[in-house]
Amino acid sequence: MGCRQGLLTRRIRHLCRSWQDDSALHPPEGDRIFNSFNPFHFAPFGGLPTRILYLFVGLAPLTLFTTSFVMCWCHRKWGKGVAEKQYESK
Repeated sequence: MGCRQGLLTRRIRHLCRSWQDDSALHPPEGDRIFNSFNPFHFAPFGGLPTRILYLFVGLAPLTLFTTSFVMCWCHRKWGKGVAEKQYESK
């Protein structure tokens, strides 16, 4: 039991030592690519105007979904010929 425990302890120490050395100085390629997107996600560049622009760009899909839902709901509620009937009555 003592031999296996010593081997396991040495293995864990080796993994911890290599992880500490490599991760601080040389992050993996995937981490570097992933971390390069942080400025685009939080918009620290450009100041307040950029953040306001990001707000409107972020709300655009919600606005499009809401207006299309209202248009579809009105179309189903009142039928297809409502606009034509209103035009003919004037």
